[in-house]
Amino acid sequence: MKLKFSGALCAVLSAAIAASSSATSTPAGFTDDMKKAVAEAAKGQKPIIAVFTGSDWCKYCKILESNVLSKPEFVRDASKEFALLFIDNPQNKNLLSPEARAVNPKLAEDFGVQGFPSVMLLDCLGQKVDRIGHGSAGPAEFLVQARAACERNAARLATAKEIASMKKGSAKRLKRIAEEIDKIDVSKHKEYPAYCAELLAKGGVWKKHLPYQSLVQPLEREFYKLAIDAGTGRSGGNPSTYIRKAKAILRKIDAMQGDAPAGLKGEIDKLKSNVDDLIKRLEEAKASKKGAKK
Repeated sequence: MKLKFSGALCAVLSAAIAASSSATSTPAGFTDDMKKAVAEAAKGQKPIIAVFTGSDWCKYCKILESNVLSKPEFVRDASKEFALLFIDNPQNKNLLSPEARAVNPKLAEDFGVQGFPSVMLLDCLGQKVDRIGHGSAGPAEFLVQARAACERNAARLATAKEIASMKKGSAKRLKRIAEEIDKIDVSKHKEYPAYCAELLAKGGVWKKHLPYQSLVQPLEREFYKLAIDAGTGRSGGNPSTYIRKAKAILRKIDAMQGDAPAGLKGEIDKLKSNVDDLIKRLEEAKASKKGAKK
């Protein structure tokens, strides 16, 4: 038997279903989508206010939302100068869109969030620039703090705006990014992920401006994969196999060091120490396994 509903009732049910499936914790005027925030910021040549919060469990997050973020006058005034991004990490994951549920924990980790709420100033390419003080201030006081962060970092924000105004992927834009990256200590390149991503995507001569990503990071990834494989016994649990591969990584590290700038010494030493430690543990496992057979 088929159930029949009137057109009006169908419309009401459809609206209710849509509302229940699309409702999130994101305040009006904010987006929970990092890509959309960056697109808006790049188009409007303005920085981003990124709010990292725990909307349903964090006391001070609730105060911030009540006193500032939910106020229409805040959204009205702030959106003229900033793109507004809301990265929520609630206990109730149903408060998030499917996309936010998948990426928000990683975003909090990538941006070094150590407590909630954390409010950050990002440039128009989505790179972290500074923290914004907030407390329990009202909308006007909050905007004063945001503008102060912009003033402290005017040069960096201006550079990002200049780069965003150029055609993505163009030689002119890549050259400008490379010039900026070359001014920065190599140990801090990771703090400029948008610049790094564009240079790495083009590869070739552009990749050479990023010695950590082109020299050290591939070996880090090779090591971590080996460590995981060794821990799970994916190659049959034979320690000798893993020892041989670990020693091969050490040889690659030694060969790479001649091309690495001095600023990467700490990263390289840490990687070598990790590989040495893995070899030591594998050799102990090999000895133990050999002893058990006797």
